[in-house]
This record gives sequence, C-alpha cells and structure tokens, in this order.
Amino acid sequence: MPTLKTCPKTGNYIYRKTIPEALRPLVGRGNEWKVSLGTKSLAEARVLFTAEAARCEAAIALARASLRGESSLLPADAPKLADRWIAGLGSMITS
Repeated sequence: MPTLKTCPKTGNYIYRKTIPEALRPLVGRGNEWKVSLGTKSLAEARVLFTAEAARCEAAIALARASLRGESSLLPADAPKLADRWIAGLGSMITS
C-alpha cells in the first residue's frame, strides 16, 4: 500500500510503495518506489501523490505484463522508436 510521509531531513512529502519481490528486477528501483514530491504543503502533496501513484502502478503493471510474456509500449517509448526508425532509414539510403 502506498504511503505519504515526510522526509525527516528536508520536511518534504515523499511517495513510498513496496515493490513486489518478483517484479523488483524489472522495475529497477530496488525494494521500494520512493520519490520526493518536492513540497511541504499537504494539499499539494496529495495531488502529486495521486500522479506518482499512477506512474508507479503503470510501471508495476508493465512489469507484470512482461513476466507474463506480453509486450507493452508506453508513450515515452515513441521518441526512442522514432530515432531507431530514422537511423535505420539513414543506413538504407547510404547503402
């Protein structure tokens, strides 16, 4: 279960969620997803918490799909794929 806590050093709110053990190598964040929300305001932290929870859950869902052998692309993958495609076209033209 995700938690909203304050960092003892900075006083900023942080998002924390334990990553299931089987998914840890795929998610690549160690034992937990821990992100500073960059604010000391509880009202702001609640909004940022919701957004971070969505990112975390999407990463965990992607890792679960990967374990099942399913392939999923994220919108963040589009620029990388476009760069590879353009690089491939360049090599075809020069050949």
